[in-house]
Amino acid sequence: MHLRQILGQLFIFGFRGSQLAASDPLYPAISQHSLGGVILFADNIESPAQLRALTTQLQRLQTEPLLISVDQEGGSVARLSSENGFENFAAAPIPAKTLGTQNDLAATYEAAKETAALLASYGINLNFAPVVDIDNAQCPVIGARGRAFSDNPEVVSAHAQQVLTAFNEAGLLGCLKHFPGHGSSLHDTHLAATDITDTWQASELLPYQQLLGTFDGMVMAGHLVNHTLDSTALPATLSHAMITGLLREQLNYNGVVIADDLQMKAAADHYTLSEALILSINAGVDMFIFGNQLDYQPDLYEEVMGALEKAVREGDIPEARITEAHQRVMTLKQKNKKTLCLSI
Repeated sequence: MHLRQILGQLFIFGFRGSQLAASDPLYPAISQHSLGGVILFADNIESPAQLRALTTQLQRLQTEPLLISVDQEGGSVARLSSENGFENFAAAPIPAKTLGTQNDLAATYEAAKETAALLASYGINLNFAPVVDIDNAQCPVIGARGRAFSDNPEVVSAHAQQVLTAFNEAGLLGCLKHFPGHGSSLHDTHLAATDITDTWQASELLPYQQLLGTFDGMVMAGHLVNHTLDSTALPATLSHAMITGLLREQLNYNGVVIADDLQMKAAADHYTLSEALILSINAGVDMFIFGNQLDYQPDLYEEVMGALEKAVREGDIPEARITEAHQRVMTLKQKNKKTLCLSI
């Protein structure tokens, strides 16, 4: 396998439009370079029939299972909704906050089961949910939008477990986010660097302590700075202390870690593309999202791959680290190969 094919598996990219044209740079990236996955946004979804055709086309472009992902948390974060033809999807409008306040685990399971069945039936095999951040009304991007189940970590963990169980039963991969905890933040990482040093509490790790190893999926690291956890003030997505030291070694997690979108301003405004990739991979991150929505760049894939290939060839990233990340991604895919390819 060529280096670019190995590196390609470490990335999930977004694109524009309701279909992937042969002229789109991601088309050969999927068919020739074995891109790890794609992420779909509202712009990519026009109707149920169109979505099914799109995911079938994408999955058939390569022999390896392609991760086809969305953010379908429910509530304010739902890519499939009445606006694009999914008006009969009852679970879509239910925010995590509503489910946590109701505190009926069976109801949470049923809502997640409906979500999972819907996504899987349309060829989507990875959902970036559940959010396991702790509820805080002062957090503009989590608590204020109803994305957290509760301010009680035990309640968060219990409801997240129901979601993950329902997902995995349907063959859908889940993702715990945003490590080490976004709920206590007072800023939005889409817009600026977010320092949680003074507001973060160790109890925000409890859902990870209780859920890691109980599901098929991954953990998403956030662009969150915590001087207590990393004295160098690197955000979790780039922090060896938080990813390898805390998540891997202290919490004993050996699965796939994915970084939140590296185009978000919390990362992009402070680090060059090359710097972010080098720091993040060396920190222990295995996969990367480039949604390519916040600042659309037609040639972004080539820029990313070029920067990463250069870093590997010049020794800034050890080949052993690339091999380790690739093995984690492929292990997850092979373990779930039958269900990941259901859209074929």
